[in-house]
Amino acid sequence: MHDINLIPADYTVARRLRRGLRAFGLALATVAAVTAVGRGWIAVRLSDGRPMVDQMRKQAKLALDRQTQLAELEARKAAVETRLAALHALRDHATWVAMFEAIDQAYNRNLWFDELAFSRTVQIDAPVPANHPAADPPSREQATAPPRISNGFDIKGHALDHAAIADFMRTIGAQPGVETVRLTDTGLRKYSAMEVVDFSLAATLGASGLVAR
Repeated sequence: MHDINLIPADYTVARRLRRGLRAFGLALATVAAVTAVGRGWIAVRLSDGRPMVDQMRKQAKLALDRQTQLAELEARKAAVETRLAALHALRDHATWVAMFEAIDQAYNRNLWFDELAFSRTVQIDAPVPANHPAADPPSREQATAPPRISNGFDIKGHALDHAAIADFMRTIGAQPGVETVRLTDTGLRKYSAMEVVDFSLAATLGASGLVAR
């Protein structure tokens, strides 16, 4: 005797499809739930780490600001030290003494002076700004480099003849501390009873620890 299936085939297929759809929907809901839980966990972790990241950024910015301020203070200190060195150099009297001693040794009775002018110039290298984007901060040796100082004097006067001027220049040029002597101008001046030679000369001086021009 054969079994007879009285359930229509269409009904059986539809029932299987409904079961498959139900299982698929359940799996999809499970995946959605797991995804939601994962997103929530990630959001919680990110929210927990954000204050730490913000704090690290603030600390990095604070460290950079302090480094910039320190570089600016170092540059200001170097500038002040350089100016102090220049002031100390300007107060030096040894160069003046050397000038007067040289003139006294070279002076002769056949000439006299109308003007004697002493000159001193101080050149200070400006420090590189600390916030200059294209330059590295100067080293301490560069920042505290001594100023370059030029010392000299100019004389305007008269002489009885050119030989007296030549003798004066030769003698004063041989004195300690005198580096160069040059005649800048000369000319004859006639009086009713005599004739004199007008002259102008310039000399440069050197001193211990100074860089002469």
